[in-house]
Amino acid sequence: MLYYAQPYIVISTESLQGIFSLTWLGLALLVVGGNVSSLLYAKKEEQKKLLQQKLRKPIRQRG
Repeated sequence: MLYYAQPYIVISTESLQGIFSLTWLGLALLVVGGNVSSLLYAKKEEQKKLLQQKLRKPIRQRG
C-alpha cells in the first residue's frame, strides 16, 4: 500500500493534504514496524515454549 501511495504523498505541513499525508505515513510506518517486530520475536517465544516442554517431568499414565 505504501508503494502505491508514494507518488501521491505530499510531504509538507503547509496544507491539510500535507498534514494528512504525514499522519498517514506515520501510521503506515507503525504498521510496518509492528509486523517486523512480530517476525523477529515470534521465534524466540517458540523456542522458550519448546525448552519449557523439555524441562517438564514426563507424566506416566497407567490404565
